[in-house]
Amino acid sequence: MKSSRFIALSVIALLVFGAGAMTNAAFAQNLDDDRWYLGEAAQADTYYIYEIEDYYVKNGAPFTMSLYFKEQDSNGVWTVPVYVVESSGKVITGTFRLGDNLAFQSAGSDVSAEMTPYVGAYQDTLTWLEAFTNKAQPESLNGVTWGKLACIGCGTLDPKGNEEVTAAGNTYQTTVLVNARGQNDSKIWVAKELPYPVKALTYADVNFGEAPVQYAFDLVEIGTGEPPVPSDTTVIPDSPITLSTGRGTYIITLSWSPNTIEPGKETEFTVQFENNKGTPIERVNYDLTIKNAATGEVIQELKNQNTGQSSSDTIAVNFEQGGPVTATVKINYTEGGNTGDIGVFLESADFNIVVVPEFPVAMVALTAALASIVLAVRLKGLPGKNWPA
Repeated sequence: MKSSRFIALSVIALLVFGAGAMTNAAFAQNLDDDRWYLGEAAQADTYYIYEIEDYYVKNGAPFTMSLYFKEQDSNGVWTVPVYVVESSGKVITGTFRLGDNLAFQSAGSDVSAEMTPYVGAYQDTLTWLEAFTNKAQPESLNGVTWGKLACIGCGTLDPKGNEEVTAAGNTYQTTVLVNARGQNDSKIWVAKELPYPVKALTYADVNFGEAPVQYAFDLVEIGTGEPPVPSDTTVIPDSPITLSTGRGTYIITLSWSPNTIEPGKETEFTVQFENNKGTPIERVNYDLTIKNAATGEVIQELKNQNTGQSSSDTIAVNFEQGGPVTATVKINYTEGGNTGDIGVFLESADFNIVVVPEFPVAMVALTAALASIVLAVRLKGLPGKNWPA
């Protein structure tokens, strides 16, 4: 159990795998039962597409996850090809092996380093309820409570009536599971006929300050057969980028010059800090860590940088290779005192930027030169019409 995550304090029972896939008749019979568990309604040759955000992945940046339930073996284990489309437009592919309660199984799964964070996101979001309800011990959608949460004073997860929800072009009668927190109640909407919840909106447990969204997701598409293969439309962002820290306490702006970042050429980054009202703050101590977005390898790490009597600071960076990178700015403390590490929630922001490879730039120049030569040859041949039409 990872205590830093929003995980239930429940003992997960040993799964008893069925001898094979559930028949349609058995599934229809189970719909009359008010109990539900993850994976109960999973059907072969069916896909589900969700829009998800997870505090722990890419600073909560939204992404799309497509899961295609291709086939289920005699042990109840599903083979599920997965597509993830990041907010930048980048597409990541992999294959999950899922138990009949939809828990991820590393054995047999095909997961790259780029997909690994999204395995965690899958476990934190779509299958978070697996700690409460599973095939061995399904919970009633009309019950009083599903159990307690791990954090001290976080209360219980309870069914709190029904709500009609429209998602993926369908209307579902859902049961709303609620963890009452006063101002920010966490809610998960469950439909009996779906293997995952329809949607969720949950908040983190914090001692003070505004609670950030822990995770949220919505079902956006459901269908039979293989899902459409998404196209990679990676976008190269322009300077500047402005983000809020996870708890919304500060606003960080990262700008750079020149706007096109190229390997082998110095890039000047400027980091600017404001509070959540947009007022510049001075004397900020911060860390800047730049990593290869695909491998997680640290490219450059600068600790305990200071803005002094200013709200901004400038740093020069030279990249050796092209490709997507993540620049993480973490606030350690400001004039008001230590703010960098409050519980498990760091006051930080992740900036996704792209270093343009040298090869494509050279190819662009070469293509332009060749086009000029061809055009000149054709223009020269026009008067005598000595080239084929």
